[in-house]
Amino acid sequence: MPDQLRLLHLIDGQWREGGGQRFLDLNPALPGQIVAEGLEATEGEVDDAVCAARKSARDWAATPIHERAQVLW
Repeated sequence: MPDQLRLLHLIDGQWREGGGQRFLDLNPALPGQIVAEGLEATEGEVDDAVCAARKSARDWAATPIHERAQVLW
C-alpha cells in the first residue's frame, strides 16, 4: 500500500495540525485504502485562517504574478 498523505492546515504562514475530528480520504477504486488523513480545523482555526488571509490580502495582491505562480506551483 502506498504511503498516505498527511493533511495539514496552512494558517498565517505555518503548517498546523487541526484540532477537530479525524478526516479520511479514501481511494474510490479501493475504498479500504486511505489516501490521506488528518484532523479537521476547528471553528477557531478557521477564524485564525480568515483573519490571517485578510491581513495579507493587500500584500499578496501587490505581489507580481510570476512570484504568486511560484508559490502556487
